[in-house]
Amino acid sequence: MDSASGTKWLQETIDALLAGCDLRGYVDGKGWAHAVAHMADTLCQFARIPLTAMDQQGHMLEAIAGWLTPSSDAVFVQDEGGRLMRAAYFPMLRDDLPRTTYVDWLGGFKATLDGRT
Repeated sequence: MDSASGTKWLQETIDALLAGCDLRGYVDGKGWAHAVAHMADTLCQFARIPLTAMDQQGHMLEAIAGWLTPSSDAVFVQDEGGRLMRAAYFPMLRDDLPRTTYVDWLGGFKATLDGRT
């Protein structure tokens, strides 16, 4: 991405996702909080921009994996995980990164629920 402001916004989105988001989905009386899903949607749009650099795509994949692979009691029940995976789909479609990057990234998801590989 050539635009300094675009790069700044992408990095701020990645940082916000890595810093942790409100895990609530729908909040009675207020509506949708859904921060993880909205961050995923934003990353998805950045992934579709042809000027998003390879290193930025790699950072996006790392941030997404950070939400999908940790040991946690949190369970996504309102398609947050699906939206994160859609955000990962577009960098993979572009196929700009070395194939080993995708293989290694996908390999990080093979752990079972009890932590064994």
